[in-house]
Amino acid sequence: MLKEWVNYQRPKEKKPPRPSFWHFFQLGKSLPDRLIGMARHYGPIVRFPTPMRVFLISDPSVVHTILVTRQQDFTKDLYPYRQLGKILGHGLLTNVDESWRERRLNLQQGFKLNLLPTIARITEECTKILLNRWRKSEQTGRYLYLEDEMLQLMMDITCRSLFSETVSVPQLKKRIRWISSAHRLLMTGRIPWVPTPGNIRFWYAVSRIRREAERFLQKRRQLAQQPEDFLTVLLSLKDKAGNSLDNKEIVDEIITFWATGHETTGAALAWFWFSLNQNDSAKQRLREECEAVFLNHSSLTPEILNEMPYLKASLEEGLRLYPVVWNFFRKTLQDENIIGYRIPKGSTLVLCPLSIQRDERYWPEAEQFKPERFLSGDKPKEHYAYFPFGGGPHVCIGKAFANVQAQIIIAQVMREFDIEFLRKKKTFPYRGLITLRPAQVMRIRVRKVTHEI
Repeated sequence: MLKEWVNYQRPKEKKPPRPSFWHFFQLGKSLPDRLIGMARHYGPIVRFPTPMRVFLISDPSVVHTILVTRQQDFTKDLYPYRQLGKILGHGLLTNVDESWRERRLNLQQGFKLNLLPTIARITEECTKILLNRWRKSEQTGRYLYLEDEMLQLMMDITCRSLFSETVSVPQLKKRIRWISSAHRLLMTGRIPWVPTPGNIRFWYAVSRIRREAERFLQKRRQLAQQPEDFLTVLLSLKDKAGNSLDNKEIVDEIITFWATGHETTGAALAWFWFSLNQNDSAKQRLREECEAVFLNHSSLTPEILNEMPYLKASLEEGLRLYPVVWNFFRKTLQDENIIGYRIPKGSTLVLCPLSIQRDERYWPEAEQFKPERFLSGDKPKEHYAYFPFGGGPHVCIGKAFANVQAQIIIAQVMREFDIEFLRKKKTFPYRGLITLRPAQVMRIRVRKVTHEI
């Protein structure tokens, strides 16, 4: 018996490949670059070179299994979302308890209340304000900071469409600074509860965000007639027992939609303009489509946008190259065998749209901006080879609104201006914060477009 025990050998388990710590940092200058490099060098499932059990998932079929077919076997109750909750509170994005599903269903019903036409109208109005400002810059030849311009525009749209709040430019910039500062400081590896300068700045930014959201709510409760916007939807929500949301629950949702609504679409638009400038023929075709539509329509509605397939394809291609939400996280609730690899219970899975959407196996000429691939049927058969908005029950609830907003902004800008980057680059470095953001300033000049009629 003892001899048998001594000679016993445990069956070998197939473990995911794991780069050395040194090679991990050689794969790229930034974390997003390293994730792309890991997927290309090591395959669809790779373990990070850390003591924690963290795995990069870069296979569309596995992503589909995790987010859709077996989503109940994986949870969002893990560190990244708990960290984000320090800013957003217990809102729809960070909520992982049983109340999430009911809240999600209620909000989906609220979003069906014909808000799209209202959001389209507000987006047009705010974009016209931006274009008026750009006309003055074009006359003086002053350069602009593209990312700041897009974030400011989206903050204006978000405040008006979610809360019916018209805000001055200095206030818009201040609110952007609070949210961006909180997000940036959250990613710097802070030591909790220690009053370091970074922590003090973080606490200040979070407190200002929360006080502003509380002000939105207090101001709304004083109105006799409620406008048709997102906050009215929140105030009308009730749980199964017929109770309305309490003040903290409403404030958490306000912060969630306010912070994510402006930053994701604003950053996506900045990346879109950079991508479009890499393909002159695509830019010309898109401008011709926009001009043709504006010959027959003075304003854009969701229905008119359906007449602009190349605009939709161009936006989709921009989101393929630069998915602003570049990572989604899940934790395994049991031991898993995923395409032959054993993944222990309690492991963190990193689902990375950035690495999958730049994979040559699914996207030929993956580094090129080619909107035609979304028109000609060249899209990959694997459904989750493209998932910039996530998927399954947790898919972005504001997806339709973000698409309409971005398309209207792009069409109006293309109609009147050509965006010229001061630095001619084929690639632009990015940094992996909560969202995928440019690592350097995007300086541009705008030039009026001459229309030939």
